Amino acid sequence: RGFEGSFVKKSHRAKDGCAVFWKTSKLTNTAIEYVTLHAENVHVAMMLRMKVSARRSVIIVNTHLKAGLDQSYEDFRVEQLKCLLEKVKDFQQDSEDVILCGDLNSHVETYDNIKPIVY
Repeated sequence: RGFEGSFVKKSHRAKDGCAVFWKTSKLTNTAIEYVTLHAENVHVAMMLRMKVSARRSVIIVNTHLKAGLDQSYEDFRVEQLKCLLEKVKDFQQDSEDVILCGDLNSHVETYDNIKPIVY
């Protein structure tokens, strides 16, 4: 009670996706954008603009990147993340903070190829 949420399902036969839920007494959703990460891909993300106060909003991003253990999958996840960060940059207004959540399926310690683009 007192919560709202949004869900985006992966395409094709996948049964899972991404969801974000928020307490309506604390946050108000003012915009949602659903993103497919690469054209021929089932993997998705969602970006929500949440109003925290009359003067402040924040972007909440949730994603589920491709699974897999070998290096080619790590490289693919880096590309997915780059794509997502570009879309976040386009969605972001002024100096909104960004909270990135998700199942990144990472099996490495850092993403050295990703450069911060928001801060």
